Amino acid sequence: MTSKKTVQGVVSLLVVLMLIVPLVSGCTLWESTESESPQTATDIKQFDQNLPFAETVFYLNIPEAVSEEMVFELLDDVTGIDLNPTRYAMEQISETQFSLRLPVKLGSLIKYRYYRNASLPIYETNYQNKNIQYRVAYIDKAAYITDQITNWSDLQYQYNYGRIEGQILNSTNNSPLPNLFVTAGGLHTFTNSLGKFTLEGLPAGKHNLVTLSTDGEYQVFQQEAVIADGLTTPADVRVKPSDFVNVTFLVYPPADHPQEATIRMLGSSYQLSNIFGVTESGASTIAARAPKLTSLPDGSTTVTLSLPEGADLRYKYSLGDGFWNAELKQDGTFNIRQLIVPNKDMTVVDKIDSWKSSESAPISFIVNVPDNTPDSDSVSIQFNPFGWTNPLPMWKSGENSWSYILYGPFNMIGAFSYRYCRNDNCNIADDSNSMGKNASGYSLTPGLTPQTINDDVLKWALWQPATEPTTLVAPAINNRGNEFVTGIEFISGYSPSAPLFIDGAYQNLLDISANTVLIPVEWTLESFNPIVFSQKPGINPLWKDLVLMIQKAQMQGLKVWLTPVVEVSDLAMKQWLDDNKQDAWQTIFQKEFLDYLLYTADLAAYMNVEKVVLSTDILNLSTFSDYPSLKELIVNQLVEDVPVVKQHFLNGVFVYSNLLDIEDIKKFGNSVDGYVIKFDGNLNVQSQDIEAFSLAFKEKFDTVLYPVSQNTEKPVFVSIDYPSATGAETGCVAYGEDCIDGDLLNQLASDVQSSLSIDMQLQVDLYQALLSAVNETNWIHGVISSGFNYHVALHNPGSSVRGKPAADVLWYWYPRLNGSIQ
Repeated sequence: MTSKKTVQGVVSLLVVLMLIVPLVSGCTLWESTESESPQTATDIKQFDQNLPFAETVFYLNIPEAVSEEMVFELLDDVTGIDLNPTRYAMEQISETQFSLRLPVKLGSLIKYRYYRNASLPIYETNYQNKNIQYRVAYIDKAAYITDQITNWSDLQYQYNYGRIEGQILNSTNNSPLPNLFVTAGGLHTFTNSLGKFTLEGLPAGKHNLVTLSTDGEYQVFQQEAVIADGLTTPADVRVKPSDFVNVTFLVYPPADHPQEATIRMLGSSYQLSNIFGVTESGASTIAARAPKLTSLPDGSTTVTLSLPEGADLRYKYSLGDGFWNAELKQDGTFNIRQLIVPNKDMTVVDKIDSWKSSESAPISFIVNVPDNTPDSDSVSIQFNPFGWTNPLPMWKSGENSWSYILYGPFNMIGAFSYRYCRNDNCNIADDSNSMGKNASGYSLTPGLTPQTINDDVLKWALWQPATEPTTLVAPAINNRGNEFVTGIEFISGYSPSAPLFIDGAYQNLLDISANTVLIPVEWTLESFNPIVFSQKPGINPLWKDLVLMIQKAQMQGLKVWLTPVVEVSDLAMKQWLDDNKQDAWQTIFQKEFLDYLLYTADLAAYMNVEKVVLSTDILNLSTFSDYPSLKELIVNQLVEDVPVVKQHFLNGVFVYSNLLDIEDIKKFGNSVDGYVIKFDGNLNVQSQDIEAFSLAFKEKFDTVLYPVSQNTEKPVFVSIDYPSATGAETGCVAYGEDCIDGDLLNQLASDVQSSLSIDMQLQVDLYQALLSAVNETNWIHGVISSGFNYHVALHNPGSSVRGKPAADVLWYWYPRLNGSIQ
């Protein structure tokens, strides 16, 4: 008989200490011995699911002998990856092998990782020497799971890395499955539109391969994969669709629950706000994405979810997120609930013990915001106990007044700071007294007696009250008919909470009579050695995020164009400059890039959108020292891939290029169905007035765009991407000694943006000038305003017109151009 022991945490905010449980070797099953929840005064009997346990043996192989104790860390990604682990010391079998026997409930999907127990934990890292976020194991029977350590944060090894490549199909009809989560060796990826995936950077040895869908639409698959030095292990997987049942959660809050508070349900699935990635603060759940419970007359609350049979649902209730204001047990520790979904509809009755620990008192926040705060905006509060955590939605308490009650967990933190922002967009749409990523905020210390904090936000960063109406100078506008595109292109640079605020953005589009919206489909080129090019959860929108955004646009009657946008990581840029690329990297990159384009095309076909627009630009890289050669790679690959893309999407494929790169357009010839040309460069004018700008635009139309229209006989559209900043007409917004890229300008923190020279009237003049030139050019098929911020309206130096006077220009021109107003 062996025993396991727990290791107390030294860096996390909370470590749940586990009981020492004797284990018997072999495939033994245990019956749950969970104690029944104590009866309440109202005799509420809580849900208690008795499930058997299975002994799971974890074997760990490490590259070389080390002196420290080896620790298995069981993770709770609902609370936060680093915030509530349970730790077990492993038994050493040999110099480089360790084991742990652990009883786990049957049907559980667990997340875990390893570290060496020094004075501070020394965590395992991947091939890029980045900390492993988590590994995954599915426990459907007593089993043995073998893992390999790649690197440690303080020790890196030389490998001839291998990989797993495969495809996941629906076992009932052999159709490919996009957006399935795939993991092995602590690496994560998602399947593309063809159901294909690659996990690159695995050392030789045995690895546990797991595939799952983010909401359980398909059953979990798990299999051991053996990697050989430098070789590819194939993994063709077929998974069955899940059957779904309706589960109603009936939840009784504590007696002192504030009636104005909103209870949310957070958990391990996409519909319970899990992004299947980790934000900068270590969270995997986003409060604003979590479903709200509905209050019932008896004081209870409820929500009904459609859940897949057999799924392991980890969840909790909260007035904030997984950490802040999350439900606590009677002993003050986090309460994480588990449900293995049964095969029939059911009701789960849960009682929340408390929002606060016994030794703490709540802090009430009441904030009055400026009268010019947009009616569609919400106000969020953000806390900083050890770094700024994810914002939390406040509760509207009156006109321009918002409130929030913070219950903790004060037993786990000391003094902290806080600040306010709009639409969860902290760092950008901040209180003007607490701007940017490095803001100190307002200090606060919890106490034993309740506190009430009354604040006034006197001014929002990057949001100025309107002083004068916008003056428009417009000629008679030619009605071009409803086929004329009056478009808006959404800003690149994704935030997990942004899609939640998109309804307000779509309303803005309807208000200005836009008829088309361009939605970016972003992937990240993370590395050239090895080639890693995929969507990064929390950084790029997932398939489901994009489906939601497209559906909402189509419900508003908007035409949707999708445009793939490449982001390049700092690591990949450095590797490019250092010529540090994987062997045969071009062949691998060509394959990955085509998969990316087909992902966009297949999504477009699936959602029946109007067009796919292939951009020749690379996000945020125009000032990169070796940008031309990297861009040439992208353009040449686009030219080669267009015919394949058109096989997947039949409605029309356009090319999107900057005016300065018009030579790139010529490479496509007649292979595409139209061209979108972006104007954001130097107009070379002698005077800053509408007439001079308009003449400059008209000259570019006639000398550069018209030959494209004539030679290809394809429709040409113009996109305007001039920021509301001094120097916009020169194509250079000064940032220190450099010119800042427009895409990057839109994403700078509020304190940096505020330091730049904002000129919203210049943007108005440029818009009026371009539209006047278009009005005189009957062969142009549409106008697109680029860089629209769908997350929040700002009076910033960026190119978004949302909330700015330039939007008034579009409000006047767009309906007259597309015939909405005769």
